[in-house]
Amino acid sequence: VKLTYTPHQEKESYIKHMRELSGELNTNGKSCPMFVEGLAYSLNEAVVMSGDFVSATEVPRGTVNRLSLWWKPWFYKHVEEMLQSNNEVVEYIPLRDYYHRHTQSLFWEMELMIPIGNHIIFRWLLGWIMPPKVSFLKISQTEMTRQLVEKTHVAQDFLVPVRKMSEFLDLCDSEYDRVYPLWLCLHDHSPMPGSLLKDPVCPNVNGNEMYIDIGVYGLPQCVKEKREDEFDMKKSMKKVLKALVNMDGFQMLYADVFSTREEFEDMFDHEGYRKIREKYNADNGTFREVYDKMNLIL
Repeated sequence: VKLTYTPHQEKESYIKHMRELSGELNTNGKSCPMFVEGLAYSLNEAVVMSGDFVSATEVPRGTVNRLSLWWKPWFYKHVEEMLQSNNEVVEYIPLRDYYHRHTQSLFWEMELMIPIGNHIIFRWLLGWIMPPKVSFLKISQTEMTRQLVEKTHVAQDFLVPVRKMSEFLDLCDSEYDRVYPLWLCLHDHSPMPGSLLKDPVCPNVNGNEMYIDIGVYGLPQCVKEKREDEFDMKKSMKKVLKALVNMDGFQMLYADVFSTREEFEDMFDHEGYRKIREKYNADNGTFREVYDKMNLIL
C-alpha cells in the first residue's frame, strides 16, 4: 500500500481534506484513493492518510516500512511523528502490515494497560506477548476494576454525516474532556434494507450520503489527572447521544448504550426488525432485543 500522510493544524483543514478524498466534493470525475483514514491528536491537529494498492515493482528501494517488526513503534505514535514534522510523507507498507497497523497497540488502548509497552526494551523482552487477548483481560479483572472502567473509560464509535463532523468533534472534545487520539474513518452510507440503520437524510443523486466514523477510545483528561469525580459518564453519554440523533447519526452497537428504549428506537429504524421478530415468534422471551443486550442500567 502506498500511503500518504498529510498533517493538518486546523480542524476545518483536515475535515475538508477528508471530504475531498471521499469523493463527496468531487465534480470532475477524479478517482478516490482506496484507503482513507484520519487520526486527530487534538481538536485542531490531525494527520490524514490516503492509500492505494501498488505492485512490488513500483516500490522504490529502501522505502518499505514493515510495521510488524518487533522494534517498530506503535502505529499511532509513528503517525504522530508526521504531525510534529509538519511535512507530507509517503511510505510503502506491506499489505498484511497495513491491515494490522492498529493490532499491536489495540489502536492506543494498550498504553493504558501497559504504559511502557512502546519502549524498545519492553518490546525486545516481552513483545511476543503483545497484544494480550481482551477476553483474558476482562475475565481477570476485579469487580472494582470493572466498575471503574465502566465509569471512566470511553470506548465508543459514532457514525455522523460529514456535514455535521465539525460540530460533533466540538461536542466530543467538551463532553469527553479531550479524549485523544480520535479515529476518523469514512463511511459511504446508503439505504440498507434489513438493517437498523435509517436511510440517508440528505442523499446525493446515487442515494448515498458520506458519513464519518468517529472512534473515541480512552480516558478523559480529568481522569488521567486523578480528578475522576469531575467526569460523569452517564451524563456525557446521554448528551452526546441526544445530539447524535439530532445530527442524523448513529451509535455503533458493539458499545454500551446509555439511551432509554424510546431514545434508542428514535435513533434506529425498528420497523423491519419488529416484523422479522414477529414472523419468527422471537418475542416469547428466548431472544432478547438488541436494546436489552446493549443498554446499561440508567
